Amino acid sequence: MNKKAIIAVLSALVLTVVASVTLILTVGQKANADSEPTVGVLDKEEYFYIDDGHLSTLSDIGMEYAGQFDFLKVIIPNNVTEISGNVFYYGGFSFYSIFSANIGAGGFPVDYSDKVVEIILPDTLESITSCSFSGCSALKCIRIPASVKDINKTKIYQNPDSYSLFNGCDNLTKIYCECSKEYANEHWNEHWNEIYADVYDEEQDDWVDIYKTINTVWDCNKTITFDVDGGNETIDNQTVCVDSLVTKPTDPTKDGYTFKGWFIGDDEYDFATPVTADMTLTAQWEAISEQPEPSNPEQPTTPENPEQPTTPDTDTETVTVGSKNGFNLGAAIGGGLVTGLGSISAIAATVIVRRRHK
Repeated sequence: MNKKAIIAVLSALVLTVVASVTLILTVGQKANADSEPTVGVLDKEEYFYIDDGHLSTLSDIGMEYAGQFDFLKVIIPNNVTEISGNVFYYGGFSFYSIFSANIGAGGFPVDYSDKVVEIILPDTLESITSCSFSGCSALKCIRIPASVKDINKTKIYQNPDSYSLFNGCDNLTKIYCECSKEYANEHWNEHWNEIYADVYDEEQDDWVDIYKTINTVWDCNKTITFDVDGGNETIDNQTVCVDSLVTKPTDPTKDGYTFKGWFIGDDEYDFATPVTADMTLTAQWEAISEQPEPSNPEQPTTPENPEQPTTPDTDTETVTVGSKNGFNLGAAIGGGLVTGLGSISAIAATVIVRRRHK
């Protein structure tokens, strides 16, 4: 093989390798772009450090688990009665917050608070320290259970933002509270549901502190019970907020009855009516009237074949009407054979007469 041929072959091989690498990189990038984000669920006691009901941080196992996911759903265990301040965020108060228990390579805590998209608090929770949920920037809503008696009125620092639970929760749009607004005003700090911001005021030519109040829905512990009154299905209770609406369930069924609707007493419930208190909705039924079953007339049967007329019995009589010599030759009755009584030399005519029996 001459030199030019060798160069041509090598060039072709180089181009093939380059094309293959390009294809692999392109496919890999596309697969990565199309992949769905992962959500981890922190719901086991081993993921948390809990001391006598007091939750302060994630355990090492919890931190290792949390680092594997793009987003996190946090379900606080049922034995927790108190949550520490800044437990979800490393800044300011503690370098051992729930998502920053480990120190990174640069000497700063690893912060996973911005991964949190949902927080479920237990019904055992009684106290929440200010700033507990700070830094959860992906959190959109949260429910405060009726068991919470106190949201700490004591400042962690002298900064004005040290009251709020939700500093840095920029996407939080709604808080559901199972207690009444009157109770919260009496027992919780006045800024607990506000997000603090330091903004520049042009008129004052200075930075000022402002609070943005998060939309809060109160009394979110009203129980709606569905009594199916002997129906075939069981319908789960609903827990709703005051001034919100009950979700109408699928109509139940009952053998032999038609469902009329959901009633309170004699009045049918209007699902467009806002809830004001606990209530029970009872299914009402109307019996299906029994329709008389049509009596099936006897189907005509194939008529029996009528007897076919039979050929009537006949007697046969042979009469000699004449003979040459005038002799009577005899007769046969009922098919008997006529025999001449004498020698017949000639017969003029013989007639067979059939007589019908009556």
